[in-house]
Amino acid sequence: MKIVSKIRHSRILNRQSITEATLIIAVVTFLSKIVGYAREVLVANYFGATAQTDAFLIAMLVPSMLLGLVAGGLQTVIIPVYTERKKQNPQNARIFINQVFFITVLFLFLISIVMFIFPTFFIKVVAYGFESDRLSLAVYFMRFLVIFGFFTVLIGFLTGLYQAEKQFLYPAILGLIGNIFIPISLFLIHSPLGINSWTVGELAFSSFLFLGLFLVLFLCRNFFKTFQLNNVDWPSMRHFSALLIPIIAGSGINVINQIVDKTVASSLTEGSIAVLNFAQKVYLIPLGLFAMPLAVAVYPTFSSLATEKNYKSYAETFVQSMSFMIYVMIPISVIFIALSQPIVRILFQHGAFTQSDTNVTAFAVSMYSLGLFALAANYILWRSFYSFQDTKTPLYLGTVVVTINIIGNLTLSRIFGAGGISLATAIAATTGLFLYAYALRKKQYIKELHYTPLFKEGIKIIAISIFIGFLSILLKPYINASPNFIISVLRFALVLILLTIVYIPLSYLFKSYGYFIFIFRLKGFILRFKSRE
Repeated sequence: MKIVSKIRHSRILNRQSITEATLIIAVVTFLSKIVGYAREVLVANYFGATAQTDAFLIAMLVPSMLLGLVAGGLQTVIIPVYTERKKQNPQNARIFINQVFFITVLFLFLISIVMFIFPTFFIKVVAYGFESDRLSLAVYFMRFLVIFGFFTVLIGFLTGLYQAEKQFLYPAILGLIGNIFIPISLFLIHSPLGINSWTVGELAFSSFLFLGLFLVLFLCRNFFKTFQLNNVDWPSMRHFSALLIPIIAGSGINVINQIVDKTVASSLTEGSIAVLNFAQKVYLIPLGLFAMPLAVAVYPTFSSLATEKNYKSYAETFVQSMSFMIYVMIPISVIFIALSQPIVRILFQHGAFTQSDTNVTAFAVSMYSLGLFALAANYILWRSFYSFQDTKTPLYLGTVVVTINIIGNLTLSRIFGAGGISLATAIAATTGLFLYAYALRKKQYIKELHYTPLFKEGIKIIAISIFIGFLSILLKPYINASPNFIISVLRFALVLILLTIVYIPLSYLFKSYGYFIFIFRLKGFILRFKSRE
C-alpha cells in the first residue's frame, strides 16, 4: 500500500498545464524520432531491403492500420465523454468507462481471433501482389503481430483516459521507454532469432506500455475494479459508439487518400513515390514537434470548457492556440519553402540519393509547405468539434477535402509531377481550413468566438515572414557552400538561430499576439517549474 500511495502522489502523475503538456509531447516526439531512426538503421543493417522485410512491414501494417484507426478514435472520443460524465458524477463516470473498456476488450478479442484465423485475406487486401514465400512470411508474422494490434487499441483507450485527467507526462515517458525495447531487441537477439527479434521488440513495447498504463489506473485511480455488467447504460453506450464511428470512418478516408496519393505517384516517373515519402518526412517534422503536441495538449481543456459551457474562456483558449499556431507555423513554412533544397540535401543526399533527387524532393517539400499552417490549424479545428461531441461535421467536411485532394492529384500531377501531388495536399488542406472554420462559426458552439484577431495576427506574421523568407534566400548560399555534412548541419543551425533572433524582436515590434502568448506561457512554465523544486 505504501508503494501505491507513493506512486499516486508522485510528480509524474501531476496534472500538466497546456504549456507543460505541449513541451512534454514535443520533447518526447523528438526523442522518439531518434529512437525510430536507430531502429531503421538496425533493420537496414541486419535485414536490408529483402523479401522478409517486405513481409514483416505488410504484416505490421494490417493490425497497426486497421486496429490503429480504432485506437485513435477511442483516444479522441474518451476525453469529452469522460469529462462530461465526471462533472456529473465521478463514480458513475468511472463505472461507465469500465463498462466501455470491457466491451472494447471483448469486441477486440473477437476481431483479433478473426484476423488470426484468416490472415491471408487481410494481407491480400493491402498487398495483393504477395505470393508464395512473401505471402507465407507475412501470414506467419501477422499471427504474432495481431497481439501488437490488440494492445495498440487498448493503449489508445487508456492514453485518452490519462489525457482527460490532463496527465501527459507519465504516458509520454512510458511510451518512450517502451519504444527503446525495439532497437534493443534488434541489437541483442537478431543473431539467434533473425527478423523475429523485431517481432519480439514490438510485442515487448506494446505489452509494457499497456501494463504500465493499466496498472496505475487500476491500483492508484480505482479504474477497472467494478463493472456492474448487469446495469449497463445501453443508450449512453450507443451514443459513445455514434461518436466513435464517424472518427474511425474519417481516419479511414484519410488512409484511402494516402493510398490514392501513392497510386497516382506510381503512374509518374520512376521514383515519384520515394520523392513523396522523403518530402513527407520533412514537412511532418514541424507538425510533429509543434502542431500535434499543442492540439493534443489543448484538447482536454477544450472538452472541460465545453462541458462547463464556459464559452468566454473557450474562445480565449481557442484564439490563443490558433495565434500561437500562426506565430510558429507560418514563418516555418516560409523558411521551408526558401531553404527546401539545403534541408533535403542535408537530410537525404547521401549514397544513391543524387542532386537530381534532391531538386525534385525539395520542390515537393516547397509545395507541401504552402499548406503547412492549414494542416496545423486543422488539428485544432477538428478537436474543437470533437470537444462538443460533434464527430459528424469533421467527417462530412473531411470527405469534401479528400475529394478535392484526389481531383488535385489527378490534374496537378500531370503538370508538376510528384510536386503536383504535394500542391494538391496544400490546396485541399487550405480549403479545409476555411470550411472547418466556417462550420465552427455557423454552428455557434463557441458563442464568444471572433476570427478578426486571428486575421490581424495572420497579416502581421505574414509580413514578418516575407522578410524572413528574403533573408533565408540571402543566407542559402552560405549553407550550400560546404560539401561537408557536419559543417553544413552547423551552418544550417546557425542560420536558423540567426533567423529566430531576427524574427522574435520583429514580432515584438509588430505587437504580435502570438509573441505575447509565447512570453506569457514561458514565464508561467518557469514559475511552475520553480514552485515544484
